[in-house]
Amino acid sequence: MSDTKIAQVSPDLGYDRHPASARILAIIGFSTVALLVAIIVGVWVLYVLAEQKVEEEHVGKVYSDELRAIHTREEEQLNHYGFVDKEHGIVRLPIDRSMELLAQEYAQGKTGYNTKTYPLRPEQPQGAPGTPAAPGGAAATPATPGGQTPVAKH
Repeated sequence: MSDTKIAQVSPDLGYDRHPASARILAIIGFSTVALLVAIIVGVWVLYVLAEQKVEEEHVGKVYSDELRAIHTREEEQLNHYGFVDKEHGIVRLPIDRSMELLAQEYAQGKTGYNTKTYPLRPEQPQGAPGTPAAPGGAAATPATPGGQTPVAKH
């Protein structure tokens, strides 16, 4: 047999035999849950911010030179004088100047603009020459009860 002796442990040197404090356990538990929630919310916020940054960088940019040219032409037409039809004397005014003139005419009571309603022109059947096909192959004209023509108000 071997000469190993089993040491006797005195009750004074053992583990803590007092019951655990419910208050300390609750504080530790709530703080752990709060920390986990804060981490989850923080990661979610960082994800949303990163997603917005990527979207602004990739989706918000103008990639096409053709699209840049379209925007430049539109800005030119909205903000500069020019001729629409030089032979007939039809000119294009900047939008700001047009609004000023319209406000002056309205203030003077000179507005004689046509406010009469007119029936819409019926659409050509799909596939008619010079008429683009409606997306999805559906007819472009809305169905109205009784076959009435819709009326546009200006």
